[in-house]
Amino acid sequence: MSKFLLTAKNNIPAGNGFHIPKGQTFEVHINMIGIQPNNLFNNQRCADQLNHYLEKVYNFPPEVIRRGAAPWKIEMIK
Repeated sequence: MSKFLLTAKNNIPAGNGFHIPKGQTFEVHINMIGIQPNNLFNNQRCADQLNHYLEKVYNFPPEVIRRGAAPWKIEMIK
């Protein structure tokens, strides 16, 4: 299982009054072997798992994930 730390680079508005403040971090667990930070959002299977994880664990609206990797600093946790 791969673990990543997502940190918001800026304030991220997501509609319905939901926003993520700059600097907010989220630990994410993706059940895929060999996934790297640079393809966390680009691999469709990985993006689906990421979306599911963030919705269930952190109550993220889907709009946040559809923005891709641009608003996030992504670090792999060992």
